[in-house]
Amino acid sequence: MAGLGGKNWTFQEEVTSSDVNGYLADQVVMRFGGTATRDAGFGGAGEPTLTEGMMSYLDDANRLDFYDGAAWKPVSQVLQVVSTTKTDTFSTTSATFSDVTGLSVTITPKFATSKIFIQASGQGSTDGSGASGMRLLRDSTDICIGDTAGNRARITNAATSNAFGGWAFQFLDSPSTTSATTYKIQIASLVNSRIHGINRCFDDSDFIYRPRGTSTITVMEIAG
Repeated sequence: MAGLGGKNWTFQEEVTSSDVNGYLADQVVMRFGGTATRDAGFGGAGEPTLTEGMMSYLDDANRLDFYDGAAWKPVSQVLQVVSTTKTDTFSTTSATFSDVTGLSVTITPKFATSKIFIQASGQGSTDGSGASGMRLLRDSTDICIGDTAGNRARITNAATSNAFGGWAFQFLDSPSTTSATTYKIQIASLVNSRIHGINRCFDDSDFIYRPRGTSTITVMEIAG
């Protein structure tokens, strides 16, 4: 029977089996060792039936689930956070995209249904007479890049100024795996082999107005 909602009990009021099922049993957070134990506890002879809105906690996964009327699903929550900060510099003049050393992070999702939220930000600059591109990868696969359009480079972010400045982007990914997954950033010089620098100015002269910065990539597993 479906949950009946809230009830204010009166002194010595009779509690029926329907009250226990509708007001109490269906509205508490049930605790199980794992999904096998939970699934075996419903639907059989003499066992209760599943009702939309039921909640359960799984000891082995440290996870809170809800029943949506058709299946158990995790309550949306941040399951883990992994972050990497790069404080040294990197630069390239190559038109071929290359990994930015030290600007990657590896996460092992707990569930194949999880989403991975990626946030990346940093500083750098590009020679003002050129242009550069930046892209995000999941292992060796480009993600969060623009559509194909002729000879135009497909990138996640770009830098086109010789001024030292910041860049940032974020993306929600669905890797559909429980294997270790690496998210990383690559850069390339797209015009005239000009310098693209990360955490540094393109000329990197030893002056106070040619600063150094930091760059960070953070990933969060979101239950879903």
